[in-house]
Amino acid sequence: MKKINIEVCGKWILSGEHTVLRGGQALVFPLLSKKIRLKGEVQLHKESQNLKLSAQGELSSELPSLFLAVLSRSFELLKFNDFNSICGELEINNSLPFGSGLGASASLCVMISRLLNELDLLPKLEIF
Repeated sequence: MKKINIEVCGKWILSGEHTVLRGGQALVFPLLSKKIRLKGEVQLHKESQNLKLSAQGELSSELPSLFLAVLSRSFELLKFNDFNSICGELEINNSLPFGSGLGASASLCVMISRLLNELDLLPKLEIF
């Protein structure tokens, strides 16, 4: 099992929030007080195993299914067909509200990308 401890903070945009939608630039800063953390132990296993997932904080009741949906789609995009091969226990602790413009969706994607890197499914240089 591989120990996982991934933390991603939100963002706040000082200027240019709508400009970036048209290809322009924005001034963005990390919002260190709001973050999403993934902690636990996981591994890839050839036999079908269960991934136990729990969540605390903001959106805790919906977050596990959202996490699994994004993780499953990530496996598809990487052409790694055996999504059920991931097993272990993970806990998501979230203080980043979704739908508030603080980058929760992007933070979730970065967190999953870092998890895929930890599982040697995505090279670090391809996370971006």
